[in-house]
Amino acid sequence: MIIEKIKEHIRHNLGLSVAGFLALLMAVWFVGCESEVMSPISETMVTRAELGIEYDAVIQEIVLAETNLDKQDAIKEKMTEVAFTLAEGGTLNPVGIATSLLSILGIGAVVDNKIKDRIIKTKTVA
Repeated sequence: MIIEKIKEHIRHNLGLSVAGFLALLMAVWFVGCESEVMSPISETMVTRAELGIEYDAVIQEIVLAETNLDKQDAIKEKMTEVAFTLAEGGTLNPVGIATSLLSILGIGAVVDNKIKDRIIKTKTVA
């Protein structure tokens, strides 16, 4: 009964019914479909918000890489200063050098012992 009335109403107002249906489709399309573009970063289709997130991530990676380069350049600069000091006949603190070398050897010994302990535990368990 109700379906027959709806069909009759659509037939009677066919132009209005088609226009209403098209308006409904356009409203759904405007509300439900976000604009997308091919991302130059991930090479997938992304929305504006997703593109912004990818952009921020790349910028952050670039900043971290620049920071790493700055640290490496600072170390090279310090080493160059030490080399120039020695070349000019300057002296370094021998106690400081000896302490640094002994610290490096101590760390190496600790790492070596940890590796040997792990090998021994593995062999005793097996």
